[in-house]
Amino acid sequence: MAQDDWQMQIAFDPLYQGATLVIDDEVDIELDSTDVIVDMFRCYISNIELIKNDLVLVQEKDSYHLLDAEEIETLSFTLDVEEGVTYDSIRFMIGVDSLTSVSGAMGGDLDPTKGMFWTWNTGYIFFKVEGISPICDTRKNRFVYHLGGYESQYAAQQWVTLPIMSNSEMKITIDIDEYIEKVDLIDMPNVMSPGKEAYKYAKIASSIFKISE
Repeated sequence: MAQDDWQMQIAFDPLYQGATLVIDDEVDIELDSTDVIVDMFRCYISNIELIKNDLVLVQEKDSYHLLDAEEIETLSFTLDVEEGVTYDSIRFMIGVDSLTSVSGAMGGDLDPTKGMFWTWNTGYIFFKVEGISPICDTRKNRFVYHLGGYESQYAAQQWVTLPIMSNSEMKITIDIDEYIEKVDLIDMPNVMSPGKEAYKYAKIASSIFKISE
């Protein structure tokens, strides 16, 4: 059996307005009163586990993946699996664990040049969505959601568990429409530091990851 047969392909598909989100650099767009344009989406997926009968059988080593809608190649990767084993579910964290957060800036997908690191005492941004809407009473009508924080009751890391339908590949959609519908673009268009609001909106973010039908 080829080594490729012992790997699972995992692909994430951020969806917006019924299609895969495409980041458009065009800034001179005439917006209608109800338009919402999303021009940035990034998030960390980490601590990936494969589960069978409530037992964790696979734990990915150095498990940190930065998904970036502007860099299509970041939205899929392979995971080594055990030969001949079928799995019930996949479990992963949105964000990075507290130990990594307090370890300071690191390399690879955790490199601060990726634009997902605040400072040494606040750690990493776990989930980032930015865009434009006329209903936002902000500079250039921008909304900015930078969600993170690892301390106390407002730790923003979120666990997601999804069923596995195929041992060779799985596609996970990220419903950006649902996220935009649930946040408050009028009264809370900007969240850019750890705390109560970041935790609240991180909970919303955890609900938009779904198995593709």
